[in-house]
Amino acid sequence: MRLKFALSATLLALLASTTALAQPSAAYPDRPVKVVVPFAPGGGGDIAARVISEQLHRTLKVPVIIENRPGGNGIVGAGYLAKAPPDGYTIGYSTNTVHAGGLAVFKTMPFHPVDDFAPVALTVSSPLVLAVKGENPAKTEAELRAWIQANPKDASYSYHNGSSQTLGNLYMKRIQAAGLAVPYVSPVAALTDVSGGVTAFGFYEPMAAKPLIDSQRVRPLVVSSHARLPMLPAVPTLVEVGLRDIEVRSWGGFFAPAGTPQPIIKALAEAVKGALEQPSVKAKLQGLGMTVEYLPDTKFRDFIAADSRQWKAWYQEAGIQPQ
Repeated sequence: MRLKFALSATLLALLASTTALAQPSAAYPDRPVKVVVPFAPGGGGDIAARVISEQLHRTLKVPVIIENRPGGNGIVGAGYLAKAPPDGYTIGYSTNTVHAGGLAVFKTMPFHPVDDFAPVALTVSSPLVLAVKGENPAKTEAELRAWIQANPKDASYSYHNGSSQTLGNLYMKRIQAAGLAVPYVSPVAALTDVSGGVTAFGFYEPMAAKPLIDSQRVRPLVVSSHARLPMLPAVPTLVEVGLRDIEVRSWGGFFAPAGTPQPIIKALAEAVKGALEQPSVKAKLQGLGMTVEYLPDTKFRDFIAADSRQWKAWYQEAGIQPQ
């Protein structure tokens, strides 16, 4: 009888401890929250994460610490997050590059870009800007198109990530032109060479292009969205110039490791929503060429599934082979 009682007590204790591990603390969060950014400091995803996390710190009432883990086009940092304890104290801020385009871009990945993560919230989206050298005679997209078609040997275009490569390839296919695609490690490097005439044009993050646009070293001709960008209100969209169905945009959002308790996910999603509703946060993001686009966890998951299908189709049309 004593042995049976002892075994029952042990099983109850184990069950209680397991349940406690699976449930978030009522005091969550009661210590600092780390946000893993799988890109180098200074990029669009990194800056968006910092702007929003600064407000999260005030909402959650604990320090929110950014930790950059760049490498492998987002793979290194995302892989680290996938293996982190699912307790809400290590979360991540990542983009479509990893979570929507990953399976189409990479032959193998050390994690599954959907199954190994718990989406928390979509936060922003951003189009790309088609830009040429400031002294380029092309003042409109139509004039650039005519020049490209007449000068295929000189029509080189730069790209710095999967989004800019995809859009550059799609653009050339849609205008039935050919040109040399030149890879760069960052949008700043790509823009520098466009401004110097090393390459003819390219599609770039608005935040990176804005300083060179302001100094007239590059000229924006079109943005890759259905609506004009508040940062560049005079610049037409791809739709306006007759190029539909290639609204290529980047997006960013918060993720947690798979298995993170749902109450913690909900708490984080609400905190992100509150941060994005702050006028100062919204103004900063819009000033960087980003559009606030909040979706909570379940709707964010559905959004990623649909976007993954779209990116797969775009990669195939653009002729981009998995690496």
